[in-house]
Amino acid sequence: MVLLVYVPLLGGALCACTWHFFYNSESLEVLVALQAALTVIGNATMCIAAHRIYRSSERSKNL
Repeated sequence: MVLLVYVPLLGGALCACTWHFFYNSESLEVLVALQAALTVIGNATMCIAAHRIYRSSERSKNL
């Protein structure tokens, strides 16, 4: 589960670093869209993971 959360965020960060490393080259403009998509996916999986942790802690309180 941890990899599903962090891999998209790492991929987005690498896209941003690559784009800036090549001085914001227009030929790499696709990296901007890819970085945005990976960030959305990473944030969504982080939200799901946080909800699952919360739900798990609530169940353990009720025991």
